[in-house]
Amino acid sequence: MDKMTSSPMDEFIHSVSKQIVQIYYPEELSYFNPIWKIMNGIISELKQIGFEKWGLDKSQNKLMTSLGFADPSRIPDLTTPIIIGVLAASIWHIGTLRDMPKREDVENIIEKYCGRFGATGKTENILKASLSNSELLSILKKENIWNAGDRQEEGKVKESEPKAISDEDTLEIGFSEGKPFVRINGREVKQFRTKIKQFANLVLIAIARMKENGWIDKEKLDLGQNDQALAEIRGWISPSLINDISPKDVIKADTEVEGRIRIEAIYPQNIKIDKSICGFRTKSEKRVENLVNEANKRTLMWEKGIRKKLLNKAEFEQLERESEIMRKQMKLVQEGVEKLGWELNDKRWESLWSRCDEILDKCKYKRKYS
Repeated sequence: MDKMTSSPMDEFIHSVSKQIVQIYYPEELSYFNPIWKIMNGIISELKQIGFEKWGLDKSQNKLMTSLGFADPSRIPDLTTPIIIGVLAASIWHIGTLRDMPKREDVENIIEKYCGRFGATGKTENILKASLSNSELLSILKKENIWNAGDRQEEGKVKESEPKAISDEDTLEIGFSEGKPFVRINGREVKQFRTKIKQFANLVLIAIARMKENGWIDKEKLDLGQNDQALAEIRGWISPSLINDISPKDVIKADTEVEGRIRIEAIYPQNIKIDKSICGFRTKSEKRVENLVNEANKRTLMWEKGIRKKLLNKAEFEQLERESEIMRKQMKLVQEGVEKLGWELNDKRWESLWSRCDEILDKCKYKRKYS
């Protein structure tokens, strides 16, 4: 059995890639050994130019020619080289990190290289399931792989060189079919579909980069305790960029003016806000609306003294919490949209917020928000 090296890590890549082909792409199993041998040379070449540039592109033709498919029209749609390439590139990338990555970080790295190597959605899901497991991280830890890729001859780890920002990185933000979307270089960063707080903050940060001088005060945002939302935004975007930019350099803090930040990893001309953003709605709005409707039904009984309170304490606390979330998220996106000269399609949230305020004031509980 041909292997790139005899290290446990390469044995892991060989074992996992062959298992994936055997289970999901059995028609390619007869090609596996020659492809593995040829990929050894291709990956060795790619390591010389840096893992951030990995992709099959011209190497694909070299691979197919080596397998005997000289005529491009006869080249089969093989997935095996993509599987081996993504596995090797992802593990090499993980090896440059300073700390053991979380499962979510591993999945983001895999997604990045699936895009480079042209993996289908099916293959991407298979690779994520294969790589995002404890066995891989256990081998990495045992091999002490972190920073091992750049060791000096005396065995010390070199300081990693800061990577240049690519002028090809793009960011697209919009709202479609009731959900937000964020795309880096055409590939969706899926965390933003459900993390509305982070999405709303990114909208305003991105539009600030497009307009004025790019800087925005963190006080205008809703980043949570210890700027947790900002850390998550940085971490989700970083793996999708062309070059290996650290999360802190994706959105940088101003060294001269305290409390200001700016998107640094993507140039303003490469940021696109789709006009579909004008249809933005929060998940909290529906929950607020249901509670307000219930309070409205009870109003007559409350006014006649039949009912002591419009809402019980649990309902009060839910309405107070959800209405505040709705208000913060809608105001962030509305401010950004207005900077572009647009308006939100639906402003019912404003009257809903006013009605919430009235209901909460009528209830006999202490309010958390002024």
